[in-house]
Amino acid sequence: MRVISEVGESISRLKRKLINWEKVPLDVRIGEGESHQATIRFTNYEQEEIEQFFITYINPSVKNAFLGVQLSGINKDVLKKIYYKDILYFEALGDRLYAYTRSDAYLIKHKLYEIEDVHSSFIRINKSMVVNILAVDKISPSLNSKLTLWLTDGQDLEVSRKYRKEFLKYLEET
Repeated sequence: MRVISEVGESISRLKRKLINWEKVPLDVRIGEGESHQATIRFTNYEQEEIEQFFITYINPSVKNAFLGVQLSGINKDVLKKIYYKDILYFEALGDRLYAYTRSDAYLIKHKLYEIEDVHSSFIRINKSMVVNILAVDKISPSLNSKLTLWLTDGQDLEVSRKYRKEFLKYLEET
């Protein structure tokens, strides 16, 4: 997230811009211990203090993560951080983009073509999917010059003929 620091901006305007962050669950780690959920509430802080908080604590942890709405389970409809390393693949269905981890699915506010450029471990495998290459356990040939990717969680995804050449080139370069 880019911290807004326009000259002359009032604290009430800043509060309106940060209202979306007010209830975002964050992973909090103390030492090597277990992670916990936390909520940030801004009261009685100056604009500079809030900006410094985001610069120091939020930006570093968000730069390797997406924000997405959890689609099921106990935290359904909660906005959460999903770290790149935890994402197995992305799938575009209609005009929505979903990120899948081992245990959950998240609605992401990005376009599929944007995901390919976010991190070097994400590669397009067909018209509607981008896979995290670090989540691929094995690759096997399939019918009609396609490839089957077996993910670390046991799922299988298909590399289409159109993206096969680019996918194999990507593997050779890494």
